[in-house]
Amino acid sequence: MKETPMKQFCQRKQRLFPTKEDIVQYNNRKKEEAIKEKNFISENIKTVLKMKPKEPEPRVVLEPHGESKRLIDGLEPIYIKSSAFGKTPGYLQSLIKKREKLHQMQKDARGVEKPKCRYIRRDEREELLELDSKVSEHLLHDD
Repeated sequence: MKETPMKQFCQRKQRLFPTKEDIVQYNNRKKEEAIKEKNFISENIKTVLKMKPKEPEPRVVLEPHGESKRLIDGLEPIYIKSSAFGKTPGYLQSLIKKREKLHQMQKDARGVEKPKCRYIRRDEREELLELDSKVSEHLLHDD
């Protein structure tokens, strides 16, 4: 005799309250799900650190105003070599040399000059005082 689906359903015993095994299985499933969940913040940080910067689009500047054109795949720009490119002009080089010479001459002149203040020996001091007293006497007697 054929059993109807309703009879199959009625024959099963349905539990109203979970058993201890059901609770343990439920807890284990929750733990596994928590482990499987991704930490999206840390994952995003790792992917950003591993990323390479985007390469600029190859293009050629046509005019000094900044008008540019995108290069077609496989084409390379042709650079014209200029002997004057990246060199200091002659008039600036001569100006720099003149300044360096002037600076060097000033350094040399400072080396030749005697210092403004210096210690004098006792005998030099006595000579200077004698000269000073003679000059002052001479000036007083001339009046």
